[in-house]
Amino acid sequence: MALFDSVSGVQPQTETVWRQGDKYKVPPPFASSTRMDKNGADFEHVIDTHPQAAWVRVPLPCRFPSARKANFKGVIDLIEMKAILWHDETMGRQV
Repeated sequence: MALFDSVSGVQPQTETVWRQGDKYKVPPPFASSTRMDKNGADFEHVIDTHPQAAWVRVPLPCRFPSARKANFKGVIDLIEMKAILWHDETMGRQV
């Protein structure tokens, strides 16, 4: 699994590891974008940071953030077509 920081975006070392996986024919990892509740978080930027040539494969989002920054409350599952939202009262422990 690969984790990408929604604030910093894709880091150079991540690209190196990704290319090594392509070189040695390792299946592409499931990736997740973290820290969506932080200032400066940008899900689209993480996906669009590098041209397709750098990724070799085109990223396919399965879940999309419900909102940005302080309004982030959960994700929208694009496969199941339903929202998964966290409750503020439980600080995200319950959905």
